[in-house]
Amino acid sequence: MSIRQAGPALVLVNANVLTLNADQPRASTIVVDSARVAWVGEHHRVSPTIIAAAKVIDCGGQTIVPGFIDAHCHVLAYAAS
Repeated sequence: MSIRQAGPALVLVNANVLTLNADQPRASTIVVDSARVAWVGEHHRVSPTIIAAAKVIDCGGQTIVPGFIDAHCHVLAYAAS
């Protein structure tokens, strides 16, 4: 895990992370560093010093999906045209 010296900005825990990676389809924790996802995996594999240095958000089991970018198109109207 490559985290900058000052520590990560944010750690999301207790999540249902859908990774879209066949080798690791799900995870429970995301570490965000410098506004980028630095690591995805299981909570027990994150160092306590990383947890202590970050803002930790308990996601309460909610699902997190990778990078959908909303171009804000109205899909049904577009399909109808």
